[in-house]
Amino acid sequence: MPTYFCMSSGDRLAAGQKARIASEITRIHSEITGAPGFFAQVIFQQVDLGDWFMGGAPLTHETIFVYGYIRTGRAAVDKTRMIKLMAEAVALAAGAESHRAVWVYLNELPPRQMIEFGHVLPEPGDEGPWTAALPLDDQAFMQSIAARPAAADAPKSSFRAPSGHHLTRHDMSARPRPDHCAGTSAGAPLSLIRSTRNLAGWVALAFRSTT
Repeated sequence: MPTYFCMSSGDRLAAGQKARIASEITRIHSEITGAPGFFAQVIFQQVDLGDWFMGGAPLTHETIFVYGYIRTGRAAVDKTRMIKLMAEAVALAAGAESHRAVWVYLNELPPRQMIEFGHVLPEPGDEGPWTAALPLDDQAFMQSIAARPAAADAPKSSFRAPSGHHLTRHDMSARPRPDHCAGTSAGAPLSLIRSTRNLAGWVALAFRSTT
């Protein structure tokens, strides 16, 4: 569902850094929105120094640009929190010299104008029933993506987030999160996707809330 393009100049990002950035973007998006991690994709693009301009002049300072496409229907406060956390996580994973180096934009698309894994996407909050209604082979394919091992950590950076501490995996889990997503307009039971990590990696668990 979410697609994030991460652009950098030349060979600025090493393979390990790309893997860590992709893992962190996926984790943050999943934990804030409740959507399963196997929907997320992160695509890296390298731009030649002579092809990147800012203020009408060739780029001369470090910049990593993350542009994300997500489904409409998320709360504004969640989207703001998400891009702030992503900016911090990308800066740490990339070993950025300053928080100024990372830019993050979000753009929204109506779910009914998107097809993934061969199916039109559901509204936010309807992922559970949508996943359960898919053919079993499609469900198995998506679960196989979720079960892949997580990316190895990239080298640590000396950059510190504006809050004064390094962003870690535990930062998100320590924050309170809503117990469920919004219900459907027809008043159907609320649905929720939660992700949990086991020894094999992230496995998405889709179920209907009883509330």
